[in-house]
Amino acid sequence: MPDIDHHQPPQSPAARRFRLLRAYRVTLRLLLSLGGFHLLGRLRGAEWVSRRMPDVYRRNARRLKETILVLKGLFIKAGQLISIMSNFLPEDFRRELEELQDRIPPRPLEEMITRIRQEFGKGPEALFAEFETEAIASASLAQVHKARLHDGRVVAVKVQYPDIEAIARIDLATIQRLLRLVGWVLRIRGLDANFAQIREMILAELDFQQEADHIEQIAANFAGNAQVSFPAVIRECSSQRVLTTEFIEGIK
Repeated sequence: MPDIDHHQPPQSPAARRFRLLRAYRVTLRLLLSLGGFHLLGRLRGAEWVSRRMPDVYRRNARRLKETILVLKGLFIKAGQLISIMSNFLPEDFRRELEELQDRIPPRPLEEMITRIRQEFGKGPEALFAEFETEAIASASLAQVHKARLHDGRVVAVKVQYPDIEAIARIDLATIQRLLRLVGWVLRIRGLDANFAQIREMILAELDFQQEADHIEQIAANFAGNAQVSFPAVIRECSSQRVLTTEFIEGIK
């Protein structure tokens, strides 16, 4: 397949075609690889299957993981959720997908500035006294930049990627079709329920106003506990797509 020009707009027809074909291609390769392995296993016997199965699962999981990192968008989030909530994947396969929790490269600063301008009508240079150009954390839906308010408080600014809503609609539909294909070929039941959980969690994560409400509600519930603290939400610098909270040092 020819390389796509990654300078094109993320939702250009060429970009959509590339992502769709890449997703279907890796799914078909996985199905053919696993199907061929199990057919060959009928000839070679249970001992041969048991000996080679972990390597086959790891190899195919790495192939899927590499494709997910190329496709980005909701494929990364879906892969992350599958790796932690899945009860239908073999352990050797699932363990490879756990690396998706840590391998999300940040997006360009210009995209974050675009989103902030869309939400507030002004850029970070006006909204904040200082705004660090390098992200301190990045994920599949958003990334976090450290900043300083005009009153001196240090804050964490989580900014959703500008194109993520359009990508979400397309990716969720594609992921649903792929899971149905996998379930039909491999005779795995319950994938529709798994997809419903994934969809619900992803859509909830796209609503930063809801996340801000949850932070404040949980903080209120623990208000009397001196051993527990939560970052304060900075409402005047937050929206449905940007969430600004007090910056608190923590550990993973």
